[in-house]
Amino acid sequence: MGASIKIINAEYGIASCSKEDIPLYILKYCKAEKVNIFYLHQRDLLVLNEGNPNFEILKESTLLYLELDNRDRSKITDESMKMGMRFFTFLNEIIRIRKKLCEKRRWLKTA
Repeated sequence: MGASIKIINAEYGIASCSKEDIPLYILKYCKAEKVNIFYLHQRDLLVLNEGNPNFEILKESTLLYLELDNRDRSKITDESMKMGMRFFTFLNEIIRIRKKLCEKRRWLKTA
């Protein structure tokens, strides 16, 4: 899995992989063509599926969303939830995970 990942944006931890390289633990729940994005916790990467027909839109949306401040992200998430979209809710969960990881790393450095 590691060598097949291509970094899209290192600052925001965004990468991509082909649908053939999506981990089996993801494919237990969904066909590869339906996978938009997944979180590879071992490398702290959001990985987009290059085989998804909406790959380019998802790539741009992910990058733009992560660049926003909390207030603007909240507005977008609220509006998308009204439309039944869960993509931004997923991104918010990853943002929370990353904040916890960052706090943990800071704590370990001072301990």
